[in-house]
Amino acid sequence: MPKYASADPQLHACARELIAAFFAKHSKPVPQFTEVSVTRQSKHIDVLCVLDSAYAIVIEDKTHTEAHSNQLAKYLTDINGRGYQLENILAIYFKTGDQSCYKAIYQHGFQPFLRSDVLALLETGTETSNVIFHDYFDWLVTRSRA
Repeated sequence: MPKYASADPQLHACARELIAAFFAKHSKPVPQFTEVSVTRQSKHIDVLCVLDSAYAIVIEDKTHTEAHSNQLAKYLTDINGRGYQLENILAIYFKTGDQSCYKAIYQHGFQPFLRSDVLALLETGTETSNVIFHDYFDWLVTRSRA
């Protein structure tokens, strides 16, 4: 949110880049927004990011597992039922582990955001002094070398 930009400008810029990357994965322009709401485990959706009460970014976070039990379709049905316009729903399959095939992910309208995508994005924010950011970045770098 803009009001937090001065607390850690580098982290704020990186967060805005992450949102922009999610829109880019769906080939959509990033809208102007001023309010961001982030909820974890909203009806089993790992992360739900809502921009200005109009755009819903559904994030399914997978590391060493894969989608199962038709969960992706259920999440999008749930979000659509909450009144979001279909064109304003972005489904992201946040995958930091390895997976051989993403065909089913695409079929459900999700776009993979892979470890390489995350690392490229996080490299833009390494000037931040945020310890959690650096721990996560270091963990991903170590995993990509393994």
